[in-house]
Amino acid sequence: MEGRRREYLVARICAGYLRFKISSDNCLIIKPLTLEQKYIAQEIYNEAYEKAFEENLLTDEEILDMMRKNGFWANIDDRRLEQIPKDIENKKVDLFESYFSSETREAIRGFFEKSRGSVNKNYGEEAHL
Repeated sequence: MEGRRREYLVARICAGYLRFKISSDNCLIIKPLTLEQKYIAQEIYNEAYEKAFEENLLTDEEILDMMRKNGFWANIDDRRLEQIPKDIENKKVDLFESYFSSETREAIRGFFEKSRGSVNKNYGEEAHL
């Protein structure tokens, strides 16, 4: 990696946030959650989880077992879905590294959409990447 690029990455990491250009005029600044925001998010998650538990909703494992027993799921699906997040992480790096190549960025974004569609098809629309 060339020095200019390395310096940019170090500066970005030290800043603690990410600038994401939407267009030439618009830029989003993405900051990490505060401790308070993380706490509130966990509180909401735990309340929703407890409510689901009280309503006897099936866990992911129970749903998967039921799908396997009824022939709706095969082990090949497991292997394919385990690979998708790894592929996505690799493509995120590629997307970042292709910041100045709009053609490459668009191809990678197409990959993301295809992967999201594949996961949603197999896990249902509630799955989000």
